[in-house]
Amino acid sequence: MRVRLVMAIRNQQWYNLNETRDYPLSDSASALSNDNLRIPQGIISDIKIRWPEWAGKYAFLGSVAVTSGAVSVTVLASQDLVNTGNSYVPILALSVPLAELESYRQYAFESQYPGSFGYVVFGEGLLNNYTGVFSSPSQSLLTSRAARPHGGLPVTGLSKIYDQTPLTGLVNLTAQDPLTITKGTRLISGAQREAIIFSLVEQTDDIDNDNFISVFETFAGNCGKRPESENCGNPQPITRINEVSPCCDGSITLDFRGCSVVGKNLDDGSVVLECTLGVNDTCEPPFIPTLEGILPSEKEPVIEPVPPQPEPTPTPTESLSEVPVISISLPYCEDFEDQEAAYFSTVLGEFSFSNEDSIDSPCVDASQSASESDSEVEKYSYSTDNGGGRYTRSLAVWTPDAQTYFREYETAIKITENGGATGKNGGIAFNYRVSDSGASQFWIAELNLTSTNPGRFRLVYFNGLTFVELVWQDIYGLAIGDWYKIRVKIIPQVTTVDVTCYLDGITDSGIAVTLGPYSLSSNDYVPDSALAGLHANQSATMFSYWNVDEKLS
Repeated sequence: MRVRLVMAIRNQQWYNLNETRDYPLSDSASALSNDNLRIPQGIISDIKIRWPEWAGKYAFLGSVAVTSGAVSVTVLASQDLVNTGNSYVPILALSVPLAELESYRQYAFESQYPGSFGYVVFGEGLLNNYTGVFSSPSQSLLTSRAARPHGGLPVTGLSKIYDQTPLTGLVNLTAQDPLTITKGTRLISGAQREAIIFSLVEQTDDIDNDNFISVFETFAGNCGKRPESENCGNPQPITRINEVSPCCDGSITLDFRGCSVVGKNLDDGSVVLECTLGVNDTCEPPFIPTLEGILPSEKEPVIEPVPPQPEPTPTPTESLSEVPVISISLPYCEDFEDQEAAYFSTVLGEFSFSNEDSIDSPCVDASQSASESDSEVEKYSYSTDNGGGRYTRSLAVWTPDAQTYFREYETAIKITENGGATGKNGGIAFNYRVSDSGASQFWIAELNLTSTNPGRFRLVYFNGLTFVELVWQDIYGLAIGDWYKIRVKIIPQVTTVDVTCYLDGITDSGIAVTLGPYSLSSNDYVPDSALAGLHANQSATMFSYWNVDEKLS
């Protein structure tokens, strides 16, 4: 007779243990997505994140997606546990191709908000596709062990004095003779504190040599004094220009970037800078009444309606073992006819809703009857046409998708002359991220009608300060008040990222323009774990719908 002994594992490894429970979710979280789909326990084995407390008190999963090509996660911050008014802030995101993914390895998040950082560990539960979007901490609140806010980093960077480009992240310090770097304690502000100590060390081997030169004399400078102490006598040497200090050779190199066109004045050797920016690009929106005599401070606030609760999942007629796993995946299409911009977060400027004359929605399901999509229903657009949106740069990003590779985005826009907006443009922004300095950076497939004879369809890059035009085509016959469809497709290659932009006329079907594919350097485009959305710059622009699809080529 054979006896089979089954032994229980008494002490499971941390990651394995987490795959048998809802960690890193809090016990108070339901773990159910907006579509009432429960997040599988084996997708995330561990997570550890920190973020600035002013971005939000609580962190929760905004989306989790496992597709045939990649796994992605976004993390949002909220000021309260019920996320009143959908007021969340994207803080972290990550997308990892399945071909490169290793289970139980720590992957660093890509920061979407300055001061946010952390890592995530994926488990073995990636065999089945899953897509879950969460709009409230009550669904996917992260436990305090895995996610805690901080009051601000004590040291944000390391640099030489007056150097404007500090080192950030993990910094390794090395030194060469006669300089040394050691760790020690020093009395700072009345308390003994650990410190990094930079020292000059005298080489004593040749101290008896007649030609010996002290290291302190070598580093004292040509005048034998210290310029930073202003003891070299008059006239004092120039040590810096606008807080920028020279290199070891005493030279300061000026590097002009962005919109600057640099010229040299032959008469006196001065430098002339010219930038194709006007006053409207540098000034704040005017604090003046509207045509109706209403001051900006007197305008009624626009309150977006709370999204309705999802319908309950119907009771299945089959056993759970017989029901196939269904993934909520792309394509995704949303119109704004219900005056709701689901999962959009306004990161710049102001958006509202306009019912002037939106086009028929392409998001209507083919099974709907004619009466359900009848033109008598008021058609709304997501718009910068009302309020202060037309006087400033406005950007609303769509938060559920944490990657822009293998994506095609589509929208329909109409540019108007309402409210005296100085700009006349609009388009699709993609690969939106926030730099370490806090500047927003992204690419835009944009229609610009500042001049309509010709107008211009272009691909531009916003570097946080100004727009850099990459490729464009001038088009005759464009008109203010007409509807146009814009699409942009992003396909990564080995060392580049191919971007193709499409413009098609809706009001005038004779307009069809394709830009690209235009190759961007992968080094300039990464990280891919960023967001996409709708953009207008000081323009009264209407967006009829938003469509996202997965494209492999």
